[in-house]
Amino acid sequence: MPFCSKCGKELGAEDLFCSACGTPVGDTIQAIQVETLDIPYPDGGSARLEIVVRSAGRINVSRGVSEKFVEGTVEYDDSELAPVVRVQGDRVRIVQEERFVVRVRSNPVNRWDLKLGDGKPFSMDVKCGVSMGDWDLGGLPLTDLTLQAGVSNNSLSFDAPNPEALRLLKLSAGAGDLDVSGLLNANFDRMKVEGGVGEVRLGFTGKSLDRDARVDIGGGVGSFRITVDETVPTRVSVEGLASVSAHGGFLQTRSRGFSLGGVYTNDAYESSQSPSLRLDIRMGVGSVSLDTTR
Repeated sequence: MPFCSKCGKELGAEDLFCSACGTPVGDTIQAIQVETLDIPYPDGGSARLEIVVRSAGRINVSRGVSEKFVEGTVEYDDSELAPVVRVQGDRVRIVQEERFVVRVRSNPVNRWDLKLGDGKPFSMDVKCGVSMGDWDLGGLPLTDLTLQAGVSNNSLSFDAPNPEALRLLKLSAGAGDLDVSGLLNANFDRMKVEGGVGEVRLGFTGKSLDRDARVDIGGGVGSFRITVDETVPTRVSVEGLASVSAHGGFLQTRSRGFSLGGVYTNDAYESSQSPSLRLDIRMGVGSVSLDTTR
């Protein structure tokens, strides 16, 4: 199927020019190759998955069937973008190899559509650069999750509870935006977030906490918008020069002198003995917004 190499729009069979940007079709047609992935579970009681996307692209990941560990397709228009699968022990790696010669192109075709199985607990480590991603991870038995993003816009959702305890959830956002929802369903013990110059939105909604959970957040000049289910006892500590706006029952209970931060708690924290959520935020000159939701 042909695509415009300048703007990426799909072209019709009889098009002479790209309808979006006007580029002649003779200069735009790309030969799209499709790699089909069908990867079984490695031996053992658990597994490790590593995904490395080196070129600009689009990534869609969702829950699949129990019988397959990874299945889906990768579409690309340059052989150097072909994914390589390596299996060693309990570790499965799906990577675009780093080349010595980097081809500078404004709009490469690089689309990943993957489904991950829920038949065995696994950890996942993702590295993506200039990309856009939709990660629907609800119900997957994740034991550890790391996502390192560069100039990217990524959306993560946990719309169903994780049947496993997630030891560490680690997210790193560079110059793009990061939107994470349903975080209580992730069933994490500890979470670490590093923000860059974009906006990070964290929605702590989902199932009730089974145990205390801790979140460490670091940021420079970006912003964090944090929303917590109003029934979850929550304490937020902010250090640095970040401006803080508190809404929805969050109140400052302690200031930090000349710092713009302080300690904030919601109504549930003051009145409940249930497991609590603790957020420790260290910021530069960015901003933090706190709110609750029903």
